[in-house]
Amino acid sequence: MPPPGEKPLGLRGATNTGTPMCPVAPQFQKPIALSGKIYLPTGRLMMATCAMPDSTVESELQMGVQLLQALGLTLAGILAGLEFVVRYGVQPALTTIEDRSSILARIALVNRLKVVVPLIMLPSFLVGVSVLIFSGDGPGYAFRWVGVAASIALLLFSFLGTVPINMQISDWTADAPPEGWQALVKRWEFIDVFRSSSAIIAFISFVVAATVDFS
Repeated sequence: MPPPGEKPLGLRGATNTGTPMCPVAPQFQKPIALSGKIYLPTGRLMMATCAMPDSTVESELQMGVQLLQALGLTLAGILAGLEFVVRYGVQPALTTIEDRSSILARIALVNRLKVVVPLIMLPSFLVGVSVLIFSGDGPGYAFRWVGVAASIALLLFSFLGTVPINMQISDWTADAPPEGWQALVKRWEFIDVFRSSSAIIAFISFVVAATVDFS
């Protein structure tokens, strides 16, 4: 017989749908087991869904990491492509036109790309770091480190190198450019070689890491 005022609970504890349920004692007190029955000390029956098996949790975590990895590859690929085209396509083309048109084009590019590039670059970096943290030390671990290191280099070359120059270019006037503006453009182009290379290295490293992980 159960103690006075106590409710018996069958040992199976399952719902009609077959979902396993676990008895939970109020205030974290342990249920009392007597004669094959479980009694809750306060007489109130509380049920909670049992925890998922470790294999299920691990599978869902792996799926989340794979989705993050796919998002990171997409962002890194867009960023690397953008940097490659600007450095090796747009910039050389600007040197072939007359100065006034070149300055107008540079001002327009700076005003457009100063919005577009950070919207891709910062999320790409954050996703890359997240994948590195949550993916563990699998086969692609070293390549992910290289990718994150290259992303950090990209940020440094951008915010300490090209961004200050871009801020000056955006204030230029095509009809009256500042003295020595060509030297400033040359400096931007020199820094951008390392900047665009960092973006390309980051993307290639993340691609290799993903390939190694799934091979």
